[in-house]
Amino acid sequence: DVKGMAEFVNTGSLNFSGKRKDKKRKVLIMDEVDGMSAGDRGGAAGIAELIAKSRSPVICICNDAHAKKLAPLKRVCLPLTFMRPQAQTVARRICALAATQGLQVEHNAVVALATSVGGDIRQV
Repeated sequence: DVKGMAEFVNTGSLNFSGKRKDKKRKVLIMDEVDGMSAGDRGGAAGIAELIAKSRSPVICICNDAHAKKLAPLKRVCLPLTFMRPQAQTVARRICALAATQGLQVEHNAVVALATSVGGDIRQV
């Protein structure tokens, strides 16, 4: 909920031992903010209020930046748009990674694979 997030971004963080590490900077990453439903406590307005008051950066990730329910976030967020890489770019990266692992792959096969997943490197 938004109250718990506010406590996280406005106080010192805890490490795995439970000790405070106030000197380290922290960031809150929120994925799928466009997937919030009306039942989510605070919703976009609550998150926008948290961002406006936060001393820590908050990264909100969404698939549909034009969703009406995200209007409160648009007032306090800097929109950044990322494009999916082209299949050739993904193929070059996969070939480079394979080479570092001592694997031999056929470039044409990797291009076909990258094309078949629409350039989504997570699926390769």
